[in-house]
Parts: sequence; structure tokens; C-alpha cells
Amino acid sequence: MFKQRNQQLFRLINLKINHPLSAFSASAPIAIKTIPISFSNKQFIRSNSTDPYISYDNSKFYVRRKKTHEEIHEEMINKKLKDPSKMVRLGAYFQTKKFNKNLTKYLVLAYAVFILYGSYHLYGIFIKQKELTNLNNKKYKLNSSFEKDDKGNNLKTYSIKDFEKNLNEYENIRLKELTGKLRERDIPKLNAYKEILKEKETEFYSNPENKNKKFIEHFDATKEFNGFTINNDDLPEYLEYMKRMLPARDTSPFFDDKASSYDSEIGTEEFFLGLGSRRKWLMKNAHGDVLEVASGTGRNIKYLKPTNIDSITYLDSSPKMMNETNKKFREKFPFYKKAAFVVGRAEDLLKLAGNTAENNKIEKVSQSHKVKYDTIIESFGICSHEDPVKSINNMLELLKPGGRLVLLEHGRSTYSSLNNYLDKRAPKRLSTWGCRANLDIGAILDDSGVEIVEEKRHQFGTLWCIVAKRPGDPRRYDELNFYEKYFTNVDDVIKPLK
Repeated sequence: MFKQRNQQLFRLINLKINHPLSAFSASAPIAIKTIPISFSNKQFIRSNSTDPYISYDNSKFYVRRKKTHEEIHEEMINKKLKDPSKMVRLGAYFQTKKFNKNLTKYLVLAYAVFILYGSYHLYGIFIKQKELTNLNNKKYKLNSSFEKDDKGNNLKTYSIKDFEKNLNEYENIRLKELTGKLRERDIPKLNAYKEILKEKETEFYSNPENKNKKFIEHFDATKEFNGFTINNDDLPEYLEYMKRMLPARDTSPFFDDKASSYDSEIGTEEFFLGLGSRRKWLMKNAHGDVLEVASGTGRNIKYLKPTNIDSITYLDSSPKMMNETNKKFREKFPFYKKAAFVVGRAEDLLKLAGNTAENNKIEKVSQSHKVKYDTIIESFGICSHEDPVKSINNMLELLKPGGRLVLLEHGRSTYSSLNNYLDKRAPKRLSTWGCRANLDIGAILDDSGVEIVEEKRHQFGTLWCIVAKRPGDPRRYDELNFYEKYFTNVDDVIKPLK
């Protein structure tokens, strides 16, 4: 039946073309009998062609429109939104139109939070920097009265202790905290002071007049803590810390026995720890007249560039170690003459440098009664000194004005769990390598009186890279931090602090 109807429809459409009368007269009226045809429940759809098609629901010629990419993507998102995994559903939600419409609101809100947090953070930095500047100015206020050379360096060597006297105990600890140089032994005392500050803050806000005031802006540490000290013997944490430190001893005989096999045994360990790059950093800082203390077998010689220095002197307490250094240096630099090799302890350094009649090798390098150096370097030697504080004090005395003390050392970590491990391993390490591996290098430097210019720590804080100077000497431009370079008057910063 459907076939007959289709045939009748197309016959009517093409009737004019196929009618016999069209051959005689194109303008003659034609009477056509039409047959009414009705369509019910039919769909007119359009495919890729521009011609209309009639489709029947039950016909094998039923045509479907292809889905767009947007529709396919939406179906995929809806499917993922029903996934049992929360992460998949969350990821699908972030791709929905609803989320994308609200994304602008989320971004504006996040930006507002960022601005508020950033403002609060910058305000905290400003307050700390202001406090740091005030403490430094107070600490070095007597520096302007010291006798100086034409470059602003102090002619006399002063200890950092001379400047710390200008601050009370709390201010000195607070200064270490602000500069990131707080030591493990200082933490118990700092915590005790913080408890006192909490009590004073509670007392401050108990007054109704101070309700809208900030305690930190009205607290005067000088007034509150001048003449006040906390005894370390009253702090159990400090006493426990001191028990972990191994007693000092002279390790010269140990290294005499180890000299011939030292390089082959320590080389593998240093390779896996990547210490070659650290030794390279150490020697890169050497310039002018150089003294290397505790030189050992001369493991830094391979990184030395003679064109960067004027002379170099090696010092070690072990005669056999010094022979290895001498041999290694002459093999690498056979024609370099301004080199001296001295056997002696760092604790006796001033005596060695001052008595040139008994130390002709030092005299050949300096040609002066009082030997001074532009750079003094030491790598992994503090742990082997019998008196490390005295050794560093001696190095400080032998620095020229504007000179630098550069140290590469290993010691305590910034993590308490790792420090516990170092404390347990310290006795075995001492018997194997002759060093006290759990020393607090920072505390030793503080006690020795040097002023630290640069302090970087690697390998979970156990590897110390230190650049220090004589207290009161100015810093160089390359030693300034980002804030000092771009937000302060550089000419004032590189001068001795007043």
C-alpha cells in the first residue's frame, strides 16, 4: 500500500513534464485530477544532503543525525559523574558547564585570599626586618669608634663577643632566630623566653586600654630583659644536648696511620655524597694569599686554580698526611713556587705564623714577621681539632682586613631524628675516620667570635658551607641579600655597621 502511494505522489509531481498535451501547446490549460494524500506520524529530517527525506519509524531506511563533539563530551561527563570513584567524579565535575560558569567567581575569591594573605605576610616581613635592623644597629653601635683603614675595615681584629655585649641575652638569641642562625643548643633557652613573653602578652591584654593595640609594637626587649639571664643548667633539654657531644682529643697519631690508604678509602664515600662539587665551591672562594688548615692529603688540590691566588700555604698536624699533600701538589703544579707545606696544629697557628725564624717556609711566602691571609679555607677539619674554638680564633687573627674564612664541614642536622642517628653513630665514626661527626658547627662558630656572611646547609643540614669574616668588616656587594640589594641604600649596607 505504501508503495502505491509513493508511486502516485511522484506521478503527480512529474505530470506536467510527462503529459501528452505538453508536446502540442505549453500554454494550454491542463485539468489534473488530484488524489488527496495524508501523512500521519511521519518525520521530515535532514542528513548531510540538502534534500528532504521522509522517514518511517519502522522503515529500514530510517536516517539518524550524527552527534556533535559537544554532545559526545557531555555524555562522557555524565557517565563519569556516576562513576564509583570519588576522584573520577571530582575530575568530571571540574569539566561540567556548571563549574566553568562559576570558575570566575572561584578565581576572584582565590585572588582576594592571595592578596589578603600576601599583605599579612609582607607586613610580617616588614616588622621582622625592622626589628632585625634595630638589633644590628644596636649591636654594632660602637663600631664607628674603632680604628679603620681607608676601605672601612677595622685595623684591629675584634671578636663578635665584643659586639654581643651591646645586646642582652634575649636580643642575641632573637637576632640569631631572625637571621636563620639559631643553633640547637639555643632552642631550649629560646623556648623559655617565649614562655615569659606569653605571660607578658597576657598581662598586656588584661588592661582594657590595650585591647586594640598590638603587643609586638609596644614590647621593649631592652627594658624588659636587660640584666636578665637564664641559666642553662636549669634547662633539662640543654643538659641532654651536652651529654651527646663526644669529648675532644688530638687525632694526629690516627691520621699518621691512615695517610697511605686515606684517599682510596674515603674516595668512594665522597663520590656517592657528591662532595666533589662542594670542594669545587670551596676552592672557588680562594683568592689572594691562601692558607688551608687541616689540608690532609690535599684532596682540594685538583680544584685549585693557581691563576686565582697569589700564594698558598698548607697546614696539617700529621707529617705523613703533609707528605701526601706535597707530593700531590708538585705532580699537578711542578713549576708553582709560592707554595709552603707546614706541619703543625691549628691550635698553635699564631705561634707558627709569628715565629718566622723557626718557620722558614712560611717566611718565604709572606716575607713579613706577622703573616696575614686574604683567604683561609678548611674542609672537614673542625671535627678533628682538639680545641675547635681556639683553632677558629687563630684563623680569625690571621685574616687580613676584608679577608674571608671559608669552611666546608659536616656536623649536626636540622632534623632531630637524624641528629639522634648521628649521636648513636658518633663513637664508631670517631674510631673509623678520626672525627666527631655530631658536632654543632654553628655553635662552635658562635663561640669562636667570627661573623658569618653566608651559611648554607645541604644533605638534610649535615653539610655546612660557611663564609665568615672579621666582626665589623664591611660586606661585599655580592654578599648582600635580595632585600638589601634592591630595597636599601647599598652604599650604607656595604659600609661597617654603625
